[in-house]
Amino acid sequence: LSGTDVRGSWEYASANARLYLKMGDVLKAISWFKSSIQANPLNDNDISQLAEIFLKRKNFDQARGLLNNAMELDPV
Repeated sequence: LSGTDVRGSWEYASANARLYLKMGDVLKAISWFKSSIQANPLNDNDISQLAEIFLKRKNFDQARGLLNNAMELDPV
């Protein structure tokens, strides 16, 4: 995938974020989630996932902002 047009997509960033998270590399996962969200600000799944990471790291201010954003996108 890294040599294709998919590489610059939010889907690629999201997949990498989830991969690094599963591997336990939280800092790389955070970076990839941020890239995914920057490429697709309507991606409420990645916003929620990043918020969850920040909650676990006790970074409540960043988590709150992300959760508010996710709730605005998908209030249900």
